[in-house]
Amino acid sequence: MDSRVPGTTGPPINTMLYYLGAYRHTYQSFCSGTNCNTPTNSDVKEVKLNGLQCAPTWNFYPLDTRTMRAPAQPIQVYIPDSMWNQNGLSTAFQAAKNDWNTALAGTGVTFERTAVDCSADGGACIQMTQDYTDPGGCAGFQPNVIDGQGVFANPTQLRLPITPADRDWRTRPPNNLRRTIAHELGHAVGLKHPTCTTSDAIMASLPQGTICNNYTPPILGPTANDILPTTSSTYGDHMQKWCNF
Repeated sequence: MDSRVPGTTGPPINTMLYYLGAYRHTYQSFCSGTNCNTPTNSDVKEVKLNGLQCAPTWNFYPLDTRTMRAPAQPIQVYIPDSMWNQNGLSTAFQAAKNDWNTALAGTGVTFERTAVDCSADGGACIQMTQDYTDPGGCAGFQPNVIDGQGVFANPTQLRLPITPADRDWRTRPPNNLRRTIAHELGHAVGLKHPTCTTSDAIMASLPQGTICNNYTPPILGPTANDILPTTSSTYGDHMQKWCNF
């Protein structure tokens, strides 16, 4: 968008600041000349703005401002064969990781499954387990040691539950399982739960009382509300300034 030249605004035409997406706004102020010979034109300014539907929320280290996140490199997700071949987990994981790999293009981060324990890879390893027991969620992401920048230094865990029955991942419908994995991978790249609804962000919390294995996910992968805070901030310029209208 260039406000100085009529007709040069790129699509969508007449872009407003509240439109969802990443935009670059170029502008310049004009004023009428006077006998004092004051400048009539201001300097040209350019601002990059990310339009989101809700305030982004990063996963900060407690009492800190470091975003806890995976390193900017390929991440191995260790999924034992005993889990990989159950209840369509392989299909759900492949879909979820493909969505995130596309969203994270250019950051250095990619997710790939490995059948071999990757703990020797340190923070570039996520270990999937089935020992999640917190009664309040459909799965859990467990960070570990971080370095001075907030990057994981040790393997992390993506934990799925097997009890109670209405949260058992082994009987979870395919789309619900895909949504679960996509949500937990979002935690791995530094995101927490935003104020968005589940229709607007994969990182949104499910409404209270939702039964993990008995609801229809409105979306299955990350949206701009998840992607832009990750690519522009966490794996970009690290700016975490936001405002609302």
